[in-house]
Amino acid sequence: MTRQGDTRRCSRCGVTKPPTGFYRNPASICKDCHNRASRLTKQIRRAAVAHLIATHQAEYRARVQVERAARVASESGGGLDAA
Repeated sequence: MTRQGDTRRCSRCGVTKPPTGFYRNPASICKDCHNRASRLTKQIRRAAVAHLIATHQAEYRARVQVERAARVASESGGGLDAA
C-alpha cells in the first residue's frame, strides 16, 4: 500500500502518480511520458535515415554493396587461424 505522501507529480503531464510510475533517471518524468518521448524520437530518427537514403541513393547502394562483400569474405573463413 502507498501512503499519502508516496506520490510524485510528472513534470511533463502534471499527473500525480506513485513512485513506481517513474524511472530512476530522469526521476521527474513519468514512465508514460518517457516512453512516449522515446517512441517519437525513434520515429523521427527513422524518418531522417529514410530521407538520407532517398536523397543519396547511389552512395547508399554502393556502401551496402561494399558491406555485403566484406561480410561474405569474413563468413567464408579460411584465414590463418582456421582449424
